[in-house]
Amino acid sequence: MALDRTYTPIEASVRDLQNHLKSLDLTRTVLIQPSVYGEDNRCMITALAELKDTARGVAVLPIGIGFEELAHFHIHRVRGVRLNIASRHNPQDPWTVSKLQQEISSWTEKLSAMSKSSLTIEYDKTTITCPWHIQVFCEPSLLTEAFLPMLQNSTKLVIDHVGLMTPENLRQSKMIDQLLKILVDGQHFMKLSASYRLQCISERESNNLSAFVNLLTSACPDQLLWASDWPHTNLIKDKSPLEEIPFRNISKKRLQEELFEWLATEDLVQKIMVKNPEKIYGFKEIQTS
Repeated sequence: MALDRTYTPIEASVRDLQNHLKSLDLTRTVLIQPSVYGEDNRCMITALAELKDTARGVAVLPIGIGFEELAHFHIHRVRGVRLNIASRHNPQDPWTVSKLQQEISSWTEKLSAMSKSSLTIEYDKTTITCPWHIQVFCEPSLLTEAFLPMLQNSTKLVIDHVGLMTPENLRQSKMIDQLLKILVDGQHFMKLSASYRLQCISERESNNLSAFVNLLTSACPDQLLWASDWPHTNLIKDKSPLEEIPFRNISKKRLQEELFEWLATEDLVQKIMVKNPEKIYGFKEIQTS
């Protein structure tokens, strides 16, 4: 793990993940590089190799990475790069709107060039059939201020964890309208996941989140994804960053109840759990009779 990590989780194995997927009747998964490993993606790549074609990955990478290295990640079923802003706390180098715009622009240029590069396409006889996307994990105010002027950005964006819409943000119609504006153009996606991170501590606030998700599923169902956020990492105040912290106890029942509250029809389940992930992660289409 990275020496400058902000927390230390306990171990979660591929077998543990497979048991989690089986308990929820899921057959495919996407591994997201956590902040504790920084830009060292070896643990994720090893897991992807073990999971084979049932899994895809989203990596954290330096902007200076070369095409051949990107092709190497693509061969190992990585399909996106993660900008984990919410977990990168550096008072000496704070995130600003212009800095986020520059990072998105730089990755857009690099990923666009990768998809057109003959070197990348021919590298190890692979073909870039599924263009990479950029997954952004940050506060919604920073995201909307940075990204709304860049709506014509050619690279797909995935907004992590319901846009980190806290109870306060869920009461701001302007914030909701801005996030919808990003999604309704049909290019970008939002991930419905980790509601427990949003600090919905009252029934009213939980209802506000459900109302927001219902708005999303009505307005842009083709631009939504779902994730369990397993293994439910945790942060505990007054703990040393190097002291192991157990995962949150998020039950299978809670995940299932929330999933079927949000995706109340078979059509929504098929779109958000099957078809949309196939589009953005390059899973093989499931044939139904």
